[in-house]
Amino acid sequence: MLLARELRQQEAASLPGEEARIALPPLRAALLEAQELNATFESELASLRASLSASAAAAQKADSIDKQLVSQLLVKYFERTRGAEPLTVLASMLDCTPDQRRALGMPQHPSASTALSSQKLSDVWADWLTAEAESLPGH
Repeated sequence: MLLARELRQQEAASLPGEEARIALPPLRAALLEAQELNATFESELASLRASLSASAAAAQKADSIDKQLVSQLLVKYFERTRGAEPLTVLASMLDCTPDQRRALGMPQHPSASTALSSQKLSDVWADWLTAEAESLPGH
């Protein structure tokens, strides 16, 4: 701290009488002001760090997917005759663009993709599981 060092130098120099009395109070006031400003900045920095951590945690939760869910969808896709349903659910989960969907060879049914984008992932997943369960032998 430059002001603190300057204050100590002034005190150490022990300026004669009137000159010392005039020079030291402004230095003390400037030092106190700088310390208060530093405390304010430290407090704001701590608040910003907390906000950043909270935002990062929220963003991570929003973008996370269940790895087991993706794994099961991939297994179903390759076990069966590579039907469109598992791939469509995966593409919706991963927010694939229309170009990426075309590259995956997905059917281009606008009504199906619109319906998926307007539904919650959990609803799409539940519907797909229901359809899979109904397609099992004995149902």
